Amino acid sequence: TQHSLSPNYFIKRRFPVGIIGFSTGAIARGKVETGIALALKHSGTGIELSALHEAELPSIEAACTHSSLSAFSRVTVHGPIKGREMPESELIERLSSLNCDVVMHPDVFIDVSAWQRLGQRLLVENNDSRKSLGQTVASLDSIFAHLPDARFCLDVSHALNVGGKVLVSALAAAFS
Repeated sequence: TQHSLSPNYFIKRRFPVGIIGFSTGAIARGKVETGIALALKHSGTGIELSALHEAELPSIEAACTHSSLSAFSRVTVHGPIKGREMPESELIERLSSLNCDVVMHPDVFIDVSAWQRLGQRLLVENNDSRKSLGQTVASLDSIFAHLPDARFCLDVSHALNVGGKVLVSALAAAFS
């Protein structure tokens, strides 16, 4: 199965050369507005609004209406992977209402097929060694079998953690 690489963590393989951005979680963990301000001052032309904890989701939803985001040619949201309490259907509904692509780790899917609702806006990110699935080409292929319209988001640091440069190359080759 072939999937397009999508943005995350400093590698923007799906974009024309020169589009680079940062995650608000990497530059201002838990402080989305601060992350946006820093990215506007120091970043490139893309940004990932990070809601790694479910409690951060309301601030991401509010930030998605922020007029300064128009300065970026690419905006993505990293959906929650921690503190998940709301029903999966509600999370999908809330993420679907955002006007941007959504990055998710595959280990948080309960009903994988339910995520089809996001279509091409869903970017499935590879996992690091702390997770039990979504680390290798074979594991990701089994997930994409249920999400035919979803795209791939390469997290280089996760791939390096699991299998070094060989895995980074394998994931890039398989999903580009």
